[in-house]
Amino acid sequence: MIHFSIGPLPVQVQPTFLLIAIFLGLRPGWTVPSLALWVGIVFVSVLAHELGHALAARHYGATVEIELFLMGGVTRWSRLDLAPARRVLIAAAGSTVGIVIGLTTWALLGDAIGTSAPLLGQAIFDVIWVNLGWGVLNWMPIRMPSGISSMMVQSVPVYWQIRQWKRCGQPSSCPNDRFSSGSHPIHSGCCRFFFMNRNKS
Repeated sequence: MIHFSIGPLPVQVQPTFLLIAIFLGLRPGWTVPSLALWVGIVFVSVLAHELGHALAARHYGATVEIELFLMGGVTRWSRLDLAPARRVLIAAAGSTVGIVIGLTTWALLGDAIGTSAPLLGQAIFDVIWVNLGWGVLNWMPIRMPSGISSMMVQSVPVYWQIRQWKRCGQPSSCPNDRFSSGSHPIHSGCCRFFFMNRNKS
């Protein structure tokens, strides 16, 4: 396990995160540089997503910690009196960071895909795909099976946060326990894996 801090924010990286990122980067024609580039993009993108959650939670006075593992990451915070509206904002912060990164990269460098050096073109495509793809999926009404959801530490996408907010009505009627938001870009990674494989066939 890798431990480091970004300012006051502790970060843990489990070996499973790197192993699955490597697996998703294996496609026809892969090279060590292209694989290393993909893993680096996934690492930075997921970490940026989690930092969005973490900084938003700290803004409301919560103590936070970040962990990258399995197919993504999770940001846990322990403040117990956050109103549902603020939980929605914290959940939305992660995907917003990804969407901004993806759209900015697309706007500034999108034209270079397919026309620049292969490795650079791949990097631009992957930055857009991972950040924008998962950022948008985070807003969709997708609920993972209960077994997988438990394994992923009950990460709650934005859509379900909003539903909980509407259902609870008042902050006092919502559960006030240790809470988490996370990013699990397995959808983006798998879609990219099959998309790129199809293009190579």
